[in-house]
Amino acid sequence: MGRPFGVPVYVAPSWFVVAALITWVFGGQLDRVLPELGAARYLVALFFAIAFYASVLVHELAHTVAALRYKLPVRRIQLQFFGGVSEIEKESETPRPRVRPRFRRPPPLPGPRRRLLRRDAARRARHGPRRPPRLP
Repeated sequence: MGRPFGVPVYVAPSWFVVAALITWVFGGQLDRVLPELGAARYLVALFFAIAFYASVLVHELAHTVAALRYKLPVRRIQLQFFGGVSEIEKESETPRPRVRPRFRRPPPLPGPRRRLLRRDAARRARHGPRRPPRLP
């Protein structure tokens, strides 16, 4: 089907069976919801099937990009019956962090301070900003 990032993408024959099933089922549903579409409802339903597999392909490409970033060889991506597989040839030799945050968050506030700040924010949301008391 193609070679994004140099990795071949294959479509299994079962994909066509599922795409036909999705088209048939959604075509019938669209007839009840939008009867003015007529026969074009099956084209719309086919678009649903293609969009479903496009989202699976994007998901598998994300796995592939992550593997290639860590210099792990990827044999191929295969779209199958209700899903896809990125065939990564080997496991990483060392553990790596799963998520690397871009920005450091400030540490969470301890309980009493956090509770006071939340209470004050809720009060301000209800009653507006605090005004200084009037002097006699």
